[in-house]
Amino acid sequence: MKKLFALAAGAAALVTLAAQPASANAQAECDMQDGLVCLWNIKGELSTVPSVPSGQCRNTVLYYEIRNWSGRYARAWEGKDCTGRNQLVSANDGQVFLNWGGGAWSLGGL
Repeated sequence: MKKLFALAAGAAALVTLAAQPASANAQAECDMQDGLVCLWNIKGELSTVPSVPSGQCRNTVLYYEIRNWSGRYARAWEGKDCTGRNQLVSANDGQVFLNWGGGAWSLGGL
């Protein structure tokens, strides 16, 4: 009986070690083929939004990292309604960490 319990405990430990962290799962859900803008909050949780048309603004969740697979340039804005500090986000480029160290609340189209 003790051997059976030890085997079950060992198997549970292996399953736990094999599980991927949340950030790896979020990366898998941010697919270039979808053509979306991927936003990560401070906990590493992913939200996706469609691209923002040129000259428009979209309020979003508070995000700290962004990946733009939309095919259009975008601008990350610190405040809601595209106000405050901002950062250009290239189209179909790698993941960007916001350069002011805080989060952003909106996304503008270029």
